[in-house]
Amino acid sequence: MTRSFVSRNLCAVMFAAGAFADLVEGETLKNAWALPEGWRSPQSPPRARVPDVPGPIVFTEPEFPLGAFVDGLTITTLNGAPIGAPTTFGYTFSGSPSTDCTIAAGPPPQMFVDPPGIEGGTGGVLTADFGQDVDRLGFGWAMSCPPSLPMIGVTVTLLDSVGGTVATATVPPSMTGFPFAEGLVFMDPALPFRSMRVNFNDPGLVCGRFFIDNLGYPPLVTPVEGHGFTVE
Repeated sequence: MTRSFVSRNLCAVMFAAGAFADLVEGETLKNAWALPEGWRSPQSPPRARVPDVPGPIVFTEPEFPLGAFVDGLTITTLNGAPIGAPTTFGYTFSGSPSTDCTIAAGPPPQMFVDPPGIEGGTGGVLTADFGQDVDRLGFGWAMSCPPSLPMIGVTVTLLDSVGGTVATATVPPSMTGFPFAEGLVFMDPALPFRSMRVNFNDPGLVCGRFFIDNLGYPPLVTPVEGHGFTVE
């Protein structure tokens, strides 16, 4: 079985204590995911249910090498096994392709994310084209700021093969007891969709960085259903 939501090995990376940092497009600050000074892990932190099936994409697979640019990244296999159709990722800033989004070690393990994963600037837009119609989608997300900040979250738009909107979900952070804002997206619309677009709700780019993990969609496994979001 591949790595679950909460029981995966963390890439060797040091997290120096420090304040949360504001980031803008193109900046690279090593302490973006630094733990707040004095923070201690909960004695019994809440954990996500682990589905009794393999998957989803956990970004330790050989198709996702650390440091790879996300914009233009295409996979046709997962752990060497063919998938139903090529999946192509994109990342843009102000409408132009950007390299400020890579496969990287982001925050320390939390409820919905566990490095490595997709990491980038919240001022950009993340996309994924699944190469075929799919009927559900799920992933965990985090931002490099406390969950108590107002107005933060993600907005996920599902699109059909000609770019029409199938469904939109706005997902605020959940209070999980961990230091960085995080949430779980699960969308199961009535109609199939071909691609997704993720916008990061980060007024003033106060958070600055985002992290995506546990991406599931047919024919890959979709994560367990989340909570705390609205579907329009």
